Amino acid sequence: MKKVTTILVLLIFSMSMTMGSAKLMAQPANDLIANAINLVNEPIPYNEASVNFPAATNTNDATTGSGCIVSHEGVWYKFTATNTGSVGAGIINPSGATVIFFEGPATGVTSGTQLTHVNQASNPCALGATANIQTTVGTTYYIYMRNLVVSDVIINISNAILLPPNDLIENAINLGNGPIPYTESLVNFPGATNTNDNTSAGTGCAVSQAGVWYKFTATKVGIVNAGIINPDGAVVIFFEGPATGVTSGMQLTHVNQGNNPCAANPLASIQTTIGTTYYLYMKNNIVSDVGINTSTTFQAPENDLIENAINLNGLEDYFEEDIHFLLATATNDGGQQGGCNTQNTPGIWYKFTAGTDGQVVGGLSSGPGNSAIIFFTASDENAQSGADLTWVDQPTNLCDTNNLTSIQAISGTTYYVFVGSADAYANFSINLSGILSTTENTQIEFEYYPNPVINQLHFSSKSSIDNIKIYNLIGQQVLNQNINNISGSIDMNHLSKGMYLAEITAEGKSRTFKIVKK
Repeated sequence: MKKVTTILVLLIFSMSMTMGSAKLMAQPANDLIANAINLVNEPIPYNEASVNFPAATNTNDATTGSGCIVSHEGVWYKFTATNTGSVGAGIINPSGATVIFFEGPATGVTSGTQLTHVNQASNPCALGATANIQTTVGTTYYIYMRNLVVSDVIINISNAILLPPNDLIENAINLGNGPIPYTESLVNFPGATNTNDNTSAGTGCAVSQAGVWYKFTATKVGIVNAGIINPDGAVVIFFEGPATGVTSGMQLTHVNQGNNPCAANPLASIQTTIGTTYYLYMKNNIVSDVGINTSTTFQAPENDLIENAINLNGLEDYFEEDIHFLLATATNDGGQQGGCNTQNTPGIWYKFTAGTDGQVVGGLSSGPGNSAIIFFTASDENAQSGADLTWVDQPTNLCDTNNLTSIQAISGTTYYVFVGSADAYANFSINLSGILSTTENTQIEFEYYPNPVINQLHFSSKSSIDNIKIYNLIGQQVLNQNINNISGSIDMNHLSKGMYLAEITAEGKSRTFKIVKK
């Protein structure tokens, strides 16, 4: 009998020690509703091991008047849905378990009395180790969990959180669209997938985990920095690849520079090369802000200043695509006479002198409310600021936003064209065929290829070609070559990437056309 009594005492002592040890463990960090764990900031699905339910209190837990009264001690989780979907929560080793979803204010909740029960069939106000709800966009949900023993929990909110818009490489956010520097708050890294993210080890850096993507094409040599503000398992890596058509990480190559390691790191930086398109991979375990500074890698348009206005003389039509208006400035642009002052409006400039009276029409791809095309006159083609210009006061040349503008030009008059857009990129075209002189209108039958050109530009004509001159967009002659044949080629390999104007002369006639150098 004495032996049995001893065993019972030891058993009771062991049980009390076990229960006591659970109580002695740290109180759960999310014991209070005010400290509910925000699941949006956690890995998805959310798994938590050894939750110390027995050490929880019922401080402010009571949900009186909520449609479901709970009064026992428990722990709390919360999230705000950004998508409609099913969310499930469960306790792995249930013993007297309760799992119930409530909804309430997004912030400021300190008591269960501020909550309302989510009245759905799979979320009963009763004991149960699991519960499920269908979410509503914008609603903040609170999850109450109670158990008699230490246990693991799992909560999957993946269906209720909208995927980041740049989850796929093909949807990489173009940093050229600004703002510069680029900042983004609360990037939903946990909601990202690894769909087509994998980069081959053969590219110099293999990544396989879910992340988000950004991209840009450098138009200037510079340093680009990128970082995740609140890192948790953060990875930031630059790759390079084709400018368009990228749908998989397998198309990319790691930028092998010292500050861009193929490793977990919340920060990375690279030096850019003109014309290269870069892809930026970012991964983090929790929702966080990001910052990316591309300010030194984008070149302002060559004709940003009036003094560098592109000369359109001799052209019938002129077309320029993907002009980076985001980088345009208003330096020396304002102060025009005649009742139209562009003042602090950023824009770019073109110029021409009319060979004869006629119409000139300019158009911009941006919407009418986001565009401005305004014609001015000048005493000559050497204007240095807006103060040297006078507005052309004609009904079709408004001093206002517009994406299609025309004037009736006067022979011998010099005109400057101001072009601005609120869009980051836009295309501009202008037709000058109506003001070409008789000599300019006598066209040469001429063919040339390829355009864009990388090295050799080939050409042919029915007439003997005397000479070809190449000009950059600010009117500087960069190549002058005598041909004296009906066909031939010129080497443009030494020229920088960009747009050029080529003027050919044959039998006393001339013609100007646009060439893009890749």
